Amino acid sequence: MKAPAAPATEYVPVYFRAGFTGDESPYQGWPNDEKDELWQELYHHGVTLRISADEHKSLVNQTIRVPIAGYENDYFGGLDVFHQLHCLNQIRMGYYPRRYNTSMTNPDGTVSYDQWLHIDHCIESLRQSIMCHSDIGFNTFKWLDDKKITQPMLNDMHMCRNFDKIREWAFDRYVSLDNRRAHVENGVLVDYSSWGPDPDSLLEGVVPKGWNYTVDDL
Repeated sequence: MKAPAAPATEYVPVYFRAGFTGDESPYQGWPNDEKDELWQELYHHGVTLRISADEHKSLVNQTIRVPIAGYENDYFGGLDVFHQLHCLNQIRMGYYPRRYNTSMTNPDGTVSYDQWLHIDHCIESLRQSIMCHSDIGFNTFKWLDDKKITQPMLNDMHMCRNFDKIREWAFDRYVSLDNRRAHVENGVLVDYSSWGPDPDSLLEGVVPKGWNYTVDDL
């Protein structure tokens, strides 16, 4: 299998920030509009993109044609790195439910199954990805003689795929899925907008039997 984005992949050394004690990144800290925009710029045009028919042939899992006029011969998909960043951002926003309206609890104190399911899915996606890529960058330790304690040094060098190059490749192929009722059939774009209820309502999780968690269970 050859990934469509393989030509955009190169490896570069990256110095990881520790994430605390004065070595924070611009993505950290109390949320504000500027930080929200930085997070969105990481992935918002990489979740949905188009690839050519030739690139599609190399995929193990086949996908659908792009349901947008003018792109019917291309194929629709996205790079999982951007889905993972979306998931991480959802978890980040979950810590500030009033700012982002992301609370998992309903006004009556019960836990929203759909909100919980999204976060549970995101945590599982990130677990699988972390294990899949298994970063073998070596974390070192330092003895702090003045405090007589061992301190982990997490600001170490790692060998990484060049994220900026991959993001540029993906963003150049961005297509927006505004109409989820559109579908390419035999090379023709067909619009099912008048068929059935709102698409999002059909994709909501079916609450499992016995789901009765409340805010007291969190």
